[in-house]
Amino acid sequence: MDGESYLARATRRVFSDGTLWWRAPALAALQLVPILNWFTTTGYVLMVMRDAAWGIDRGLPRFSEFKEILKNGVSGFVVSLVWSLVLVPVVMVALLAVILPSVPSIMNGYPAAPVFPWWFGPAIAAPSAFLSIFMYVAWLRTAVYVTSSAGLSVAGVRDLIRSNSTEFGRVAWLAFAAGLLPSILAVPGALLVQATNLPAGAASAISYTSSFVVGVLGVVMSLIAGAAYGTWASSPGPSSWPPLAQEPSTAGSSGPTEAAFFDSES
Repeated sequence: MDGESYLARATRRVFSDGTLWWRAPALAALQLVPILNWFTTTGYVLMVMRDAAWGIDRGLPRFSEFKEILKNGVSGFVVSLVWSLVLVPVVMVALLAVILPSVPSIMNGYPAAPVFPWWFGPAIAAPSAFLSIFMYVAWLRTAVYVTSSAGLSVAGVRDLIRSNSTEFGRVAWLAFAAGLLPSILAVPGALLVQATNLPAGAASAISYTSSFVVGVLGVVMSLIAGAAYGTWASSPGPSSWPPLAQEPSTAGSSGPTEAAFFDSES
C-alpha cells in the first residue's frame, strides 16, 4: 500500500459520491423500520466492501439495486447472528444487572418494569465493537464469495487476517470505532429522556430523533470501515483467495472471480 492511510482512501471513496448526503439519511431512516433494519445497511456495506476489494470505483451502490442489497443483507445478517452468539453471556449479565434490582419490589407485590439505564447500550456495545473487528472480515468473505457460508468459516476469517496481518491493525480500529461510537453518541439522548419528566409523545420524539441522527453517523462510519476493509483486502486481491472447500462447484478453481460478482447481480 502507498503512504496514504486506509482511513483516507476509504473516506475518499465514500465521500466522493455526491449522493452520500441523502443516501446515508435514507439508510438511517430504514434502520427505524422493523425487519428492514436488520438487512438494509448491512447489505449496503457488504456491496461497498466487495467493490473496494475488487478495486471497482463506481461510486456508492444505487438503491435501484435493492434486490441485491437485500440479498447481501440477509447473508450478512445470518453471519452477524451466528458470530454474535459469543456475546450471549455478556448480554445475560447486563440484563441481570438491570432486572435484579426490581425483584424485591415484585416480590412485595409492587410490580415494576425494569428501567434500562443509560449505560446498558455502551455495556453491550463495547464487546460487540471488539467482535466487529472480526465480523467485518466475515462480512468481507461473505461479500466476495457471495455466500454466507464463507463468513461462517472461522478458519477462513483467520487465514484472511494472516494473509495481510501487518496491515490489519490499520483497519481493525475502524471497525471497533464504527461499532462503539454510535452507542456512546446515543447516551446524551437517553440521559435526557430519563432525567426529564416528559410526556410519552415528547420522549418518543426525542428518542426517534436521537436514533436517526446517531443512525446517520453510524451509517457513514460503517461505510468507511467497510470500504477500508475492502481496500485492505484488495492487495493482493480476492482473485488470489482459495476456493471454498465446502463448495463442490468451486473445486479446481482459483477462488472467487470478479465475473462471479457481476453474475450475482444480474
